[in-house]
Amino acid sequence: MRVWTADACADAGPGRLYDRWPWLHLALAGLVVGGAAVTWPWALEHPRWLWFFFLAIPVLVLHQFEEFVLPGGFTPWFNTHLFRSGNPYFPLHKQQAALNHLPLLILFPILAVLGSRWPFVGLGGLLGLFADGVLHVTAVAATGRYAPGAVTAVVLYLPLGFSGTHYFVRTGEVSLAGLLVSGFAAVLILNALVFLPPRVVVRRHPHMLEAAPRVAPPS
Repeated sequence: MRVWTADACADAGPGRLYDRWPWLHLALAGLVVGGAAVTWPWALEHPRWLWFFFLAIPVLVLHQFEEFVLPGGFTPWFNTHLFRSGNPYFPLHKQQAALNHLPLLILFPILAVLGSRWPFVGLGGLLGLFADGVLHVTAVAATGRYAPGAVTAVVLYLPLGFSGTHYFVRTGEVSLAGLLVSGFAAVLILNALVFLPPRVVVRRHPHMLEAAPRVAPPS
């Protein structure tokens, strides 16, 4: 079993998957958009609201790109602000960030496809993005400083989540019961892939919250 030290958490591991996953997401999102263009005749046979669900995929990727690449800095921000950690690279280190976010690009296409049959399923993904956007805005308001991902949260996450929810509720495509299920799914997704894994790491290595790495990782 690997023993986590402060320097091990700070190690970026150049060339490894967990250091390049945002670029992988960008490439896969391009394939999804290209596939959507190819299957345009199929999409025309479905209600136009289906595009809410598929639009969530590139929106998700752009948000992650802001968090981890341009300008980046989400990992130390997440640790020091949300977990009050004295180690900016713990509990969310680069390996953990990759493991948390890689499943999302598998999950959201599945939600989009299922949403073509059961809209409340796809709406769960939209509400997950909306909730994440609210968290970013809340963090900016609380600290008075930029939080990595805040720009795309305001420009993309909040409008997409709000407009999608408003449309489905107004048209009756999603019932009140369906909306509640979607909201529960959104909370579940956000906690299972964002907050729960770092909490598990903290429980296993609580001493690391106060340990600072001797050498900062490359940017």
